[in-house]
Amino acid sequence: MAINVIIKDPQWNEVGQFTAEDGKNIAELAAMHGIDIPVSCGAGVCGVCLCKVEEWNNVVKPNAFNSPLMPLKEDENGNPAEVLTCIAGFNPEKFNDWQDYTVVLQRTY
Repeated sequence: MAINVIIKDPQWNEVGQFTAEDGKNIAELAAMHGIDIPVSCGAGVCGVCLCKVEEWNNVVKPNAFNSPLMPLKEDENGNPAEVLTCIAGFNPEKFNDWQDYTVVLQRTY
């Protein structure tokens, strides 16, 4: 089972991708793979690392490491439409279902 994460720039051009790892936030994983997602506070306060969610397959945990201190948009079904990548991670229970997933995020900065 793998979670493939695709990061796009503000113009929707793909800037890179990586395979998710449990226990690491999205911004940290992106940096490990040479993908720049700006991070300032690292605590879910400033919004610099905000990404829009194009596809998430219910495997992104929007507040895996901390609760966001700013309101985040949701889609019409109550799913995250935005994530703060400095505090967002992946649902570890999804790593055991033997399916592959794709998460697509667009940087806002």
